[in-house]
Amino acid sequence: MEQKVRLLNPIGEVRVKREKLAARSRDLSRRIGGFLDNSKYNANFFLERLAKGLSEKFKLEQVVWEAKPRTTAPAPTPVLDRLSQACAFVVTAFGD
Repeated sequence: MEQKVRLLNPIGEVRVKREKLAARSRDLSRRIGGFLDNSKYNANFFLERLAKGLSEKFKLEQVVWEAKPRTTAPAPTPVLDRLSQACAFVVTAFGD
């Protein structure tokens, strides 16, 4: 009796989408910096230290904090909108 074997190709199709990066500022002095905590364990410690260091180095005008409600979900659109409208730059991080 003849048996047939079905072979599957595990290699997926790779699609590369080129995106233009946002304009970068050469100087962060007296700017508003945003920090997005993704709610993972220890992410806040990293972001707090980074915010303090950047604030001291560049004399940031203000630091804006936001946090994702859950680590497994994307940041809500209103959170991203607030950060993008208020801040010259935004830093996000993960912990563990």
